[in-house]
Amino acid sequence: MFGRLKSVALDYEYSGCLENRWSFMISRWFGLARKLKFKDGYGFTMNKNNAHLASLFVKFAFYGGLLSDCDSDVPFSWKVCLDDNVIVSPHGLRFDLNSFDPLIFAETYVWDIHFCGFDLTNKVVIDVGGYVGDTALYFASRGAKVYVYEPDPLNYSKLLKNLELNPGLLRMVKPYNMAAGVDGEVSFRFGQWGNSSTMNPHGRPTKVKSVSLKTILEENSLSGAYLLKADCKGCEFELARQSEIRLFDQLSIEYTNTGRHSELLWLVKSLRSAGFNLIRVYKHSRSYAPLYEHGMIRAEKGR
Repeated sequence: MFGRLKSVALDYEYSGCLENRWSFMISRWFGLARKLKFKDGYGFTMNKNNAHLASLFVKFAFYGGLLSDCDSDVPFSWKVCLDDNVIVSPHGLRFDLNSFDPLIFAETYVWDIHFCGFDLTNKVVIDVGGYVGDTALYFASRGAKVYVYEPDPLNYSKLLKNLELNPGLLRMVKPYNMAAGVDGEVSFRFGQWGNSSTMNPHGRPTKVKSVSLKTILEENSLSGAYLLKADCKGCEFELARQSEIRLFDQLSIEYTNTGRHSELLWLVKSLRSAGFNLIRVYKHSRSYAPLYEHGMIRAEKGR
């Protein structure tokens, strides 16, 4: 009962991006067809067959994403092309709608949490926890050469699909279907919507191939890299222990721990000892977890 009430409350909150929120609530909970009118002007007819997709659009709009029709010229909007089953970013990046995750896409493109420079030409980015390719394409579209690691086979297949949808960037991204952390194999639990990890207690367990930072750099003939982006739900602490982390100029790390202040403190101290003396710790999403339990670290080497 409590879970159902919580879902209703969240739906009501998300639907604040609509001019007719009760149309969404009625369609969501009773399966009736209703035309949703977004406050940004976009319209979408929701029914029982597309209710999940409609809910994703509502959440994305709630997070600040601006939606429009495929042939629209609305500035800064994400074009929804239902006939092609794709959504197109304001900068022209194309993503399969089956890979569309409103929170993750909002973090990457609306809130811009991984921004590390306007021009990344000739910069190398190691993307650990590539998910469906949202960040790999984000960096590549700015000129970076990206080596992306994603162990979940379902996410990886969506990543490859999104790369194919952006042929002009294919040569800029080299994907690997493996985890990062230690060399060998690690226990991994497959989830969905960005929560596959070594820490997820509810996903389907399996063993996956894993590589260390040293192996990543050696196998790609790299002496270092401009940025290490890590969103791997558990491996960030292992990466921080490795001496090769010193070979990166910048870090963009999403951390998740067991809820102890000491773990975040250890992570910050480890990065400082590795030469990253400019460190910012901050919340990057609307999750209810406290900062010491879940957040972002941006680190650079100051002069």
